[in-house]
Amino acid sequence: MKRTFPWVLTACFAWASLAVGCGRSGLRLAGAATDTVYVGVAVGLTTPSRYVGVYNGVQLALDELNQERPEGAPPLALRRAPAEAKSALEIAAAFRDD
Repeated sequence: MKRTFPWVLTACFAWASLAVGCGRSGLRLAGAATDTVYVGVAVGLTTPSRYVGVYNGVQLALDELNQERPEGAPPLALRRAPAEAKSALEIAAAFRDD
């Protein structure tokens, strides 16, 4: 299967690995309940309709990673930047506080 966005898959995996490693609760294994790891995507805040392909590509990558994730690993999910955020600092703060 030809991958249209291999960089998206790589970026999602790297970002998710970092998020799991830096998460407050950490990774739980051995059948324990797991939290969802969110991958924040902050593009197209002023014109989100122009970036539908980016969101779809990230979602496809996350779906593929979720199908292949090891038992006990947390599922990955897409988190969009809040529409009311107007600066990079506000976006980072919103992702941090979520």
